Amino acid sequence: MRPVRLEMEGFASFRSATTVDFMEADYFALVGPTGSGKSTVIDAMVFALYGTAPRWGRLNAIANALAPTSTKGTVRLVFDVGTRRYQIAREVCRVGSAGEVLQKGAFLERFLDPSATSVKSDEVQTVAAELLEVKSAVEQLVGLDLKQFTQAVVLPQGRFAEFLSAKSSDRQDILLKLLGADRYERVHKAAAERQRDAEAQAAQVAALLEETGTATPAVEHESVARVAELKALHAEVEHGLEALAVLRSTAHEAEGRRQHLEDRAATLGGVEAPTGVADLGVRAESLARSLAEAREAESVAVEASDAAREALEALGARGAWERLRD
Repeated sequence: MRPVRLEMEGFASFRSATTVDFMEADYFALVGPTGSGKSTVIDAMVFALYGTAPRWGRLNAIANALAPTSTKGTVRLVFDVGTRRYQIAREVCRVGSAGEVLQKGAFLERFLDPSATSVKSDEVQTVAAELLEVKSAVEQLVGLDLKQFTQAVVLPQGRFAEFLSAKSSDRQDILLKLLGADRYERVHKAAAERQRDAEAQAAQVAALLEETGTATPAVEHESVARVAELKALHAEVEHGLEALAVLRSTAHEAEGRRQHLEDRAATLGGVEAPTGVADLGVRAESLARSLAEAREAESVAVEASDAAREALEALGARGAWERLRD
């Protein structure tokens, strides 16, 4: 991370707007009498990035970020990371009757033109616009959190010994991130994982080779024949399963019909024949004989009636016979 431009207004001891330009400086030194604001410039850069400064004590302290006579303060830092240029800004304000200092907002943006230092809203790309998002994005860009940054990049007065007295593992982590060497650690971990995977695959292949080490052409031919037999058996079993499914369906239908007939039989078994049903056959036979006799008598009567009608017609006119009778 390389600072390019720092703007402050109402920040700490800088009540009026102040700009510090690092554009043309490869190396620089802040020189001035005690109380001139040299350390405040460093505080402003750290505050812009992380929302606090190491000289203020607590990690979340921001009360010193606002000038004593100001109600609002802003700080804006333009910085480069690699070939890309970013700007980050924070605003603090005084609220309530007690004058509590709160951080009102923050944003992190990337310049579309990496040579610009001040651009319009349509010439930047927003990276983060919430306090927590800005904190996470800065740590990812810089590669260090606040504690590591203030141990290796910005060392507060009298606290250089903390880095020297830190655990070797902590110093190693800080230096690895500063030098970008942590990428080799990630490569090492990825290579170790690939090695473990390759070793597992090699073990599987070795086991397979051991199992197939005794294979001969005769064994192979026998295996091919056995596979063909198994395929034929599989087809036969599939056909048998289909036929079995049909038989099961038929059996299910037959069981349904059997149950239906049993229900009907149970119903009919409970029916009681009315009194006199046993004599109905005898009575039916008697009525049948009487009906036959009646039909025979009817036939004789019809024949007699027809003969009488014919005889009557043969006698001629009735009036002549009546006169003869008289």
